[in-house]
Amino acid sequence: MQKIGLAVMMLLLIWGSVVFLWDAEVAMAKPPERTVETESKIETESGMEPESEREETSEIDWMALIEAEKESEPEAAPKERCLLVNRDNPLPEDYMVDLVETGRQGSRGESRAVAALNLMLKAGEREGLSFVVCSGYRTREEQQVLFLNQIKKKLDEGMGYQDALREASRISAVPGTSEHETGLAFDIVALSYQNLDEGYAETPEAKWLAANAADYGFILRYPKGKEEVTGIIWEPWHYRYVGISIALAVSEGGITLEEYLEEN
Repeated sequence: MQKIGLAVMMLLLIWGSVVFLWDAEVAMAKPPERTVETESKIETESGMEPESEREETSEIDWMALIEAEKESEPEAAPKERCLLVNRDNPLPEDYMVDLVETGRQGSRGESRAVAALNLMLKAGEREGLSFVVCSGYRTREEQQVLFLNQIKKKLDEGMGYQDALREASRISAVPGTSEHETGLAFDIVALSYQNLDEGYAETPEAKWLAANAADYGFILRYPKGKEEVTGIIWEPWHYRYVGISIALAVSEGGITLEEYLEEN
């Protein structure tokens, strides 16, 4: 009887260890919620510098260029600024970008886009707003991690693989088709509201950006009601730099970058 009792205890210990290891593996594999912290953590762990005090981009260096650009025609804008990147137009393999630090939350971006970004956000901050740049440039590898997390999340919700893949691609771009890989796109939220969801659109920061971004060369890239055109859900936090002349044309026309390029 004593031997039987010892055998039972051993089996219970082994079973408890298996359950513990299984729960730990599941917890580690569970994709994070889509928040500023989870998306920026991926970028930080991939080798990007943590947030620190950096020299801000000088407004004086860029103001004259911006004023001149306001007077220029959209056709005169550099081609890379209106580069179309979506599920049907992947980023060219030879694409190169001149990256600089934004000085905000450890994010990076293309040099001209970063200058315009800081001018825009500082203008809003002078009106009492507080912005957080939760994502800027991403490598192909960083985008892949985010995309696979979205697929797993949909699978965990009970979707089949094909449905999960399709839904994930509406939320997070397939690697190689993300605007974040261009260095021209930034996810901007409010300090007081950092969830990447539709509720952000009701914040003063989101409303200010929607009204003023075009004056600094940015467009709301994935607007509400244009999901069938862009292939991406409404993202009131995702802004893309295209230059002032094109941004004004897109904004005033109530169209997307896809529709602008088709017309021009």
